[in-house]
Amino acid sequence: MRVLVIGSGGVGSAFVSIAARRDAFSHIAVADIDPEEQSLIAHAITGLAEGASRRLIENNLEFDPDEVATAMSALAWAGLRALNPTT
Repeated sequence: MRVLVIGSGGVGSAFVSIAARRDAFSHIAVADIDPEEQSLIAHAITGLAEGASRRLIENNLEFDPDEVATAMSALAWAGLRALNPTT
């Protein structure tokens, strides 16, 4: 699992020091940015997941939650470059 830690203050630093000793995390990125940008990024990532979920549910589309989570994670981590073109 890849993790983005927004803020390298006390809580962020404590999380990283504990998580670094765990095998569950393949990558930990720490973004030490100002609080306004932290909020913007958090809302953007939440909106990405919420928008995809709403579309799938409102249109009664069948989906594998793990596949959706993998796709949204790839998009959040690498942007549109992470998508595999189909044509």
